[in-house]
Amino acid sequence: MIDQEYEDVSIKIINKFIYSTVELKKILINENPSFFINCADQPKEKILELTSRCSRETKIPYITAAVGIESGWWGPIIDKYNNKNYSFPKSKTESNNLKIEGSSSTTNLIIGAVLSNDVMNYFLRKNNNLYIGKEISFLNYEIKRR
Repeated sequence: MIDQEYEDVSIKIINKFIYSTVELKKILINENPSFFINCADQPKEKILELTSRCSRETKIPYITAAVGIESGWWGPIIDKYNNKNYSFPKSKTESNNLKIEGSSSTTNLIIGAVLSNDVMNYFLRKNNNLYIGKEISFLNYEIKRR
């Protein structure tokens, strides 16, 4: 457990729908985290633009992830070494105009595990692969860079 090894580590979950960079920046400034994780996928057209902009403007590192029916993706970590603006990769379901009602707990677990691993490695400074976005196919379990 992280709290046992690092007494000053705490995790705070903010369960709020964010509509603008102003709202997110206010939360980040008030909470002053050393890192933030975005697992929201709405508003779909803007969430990555919104979170990466707030990360750059507040200089707080972050990572984001998303899960679909056939694939999921996570990263890259955005910080002072990697501060580009990112957008959602276009999925097959979007191009087919399928509405996704939810995702599977098993696929969420897979993405959550690899996302957590990248965050842990970020603090341990193990490698530069953290600055690369990755996507996994749940059909063949192939992982590729994105």
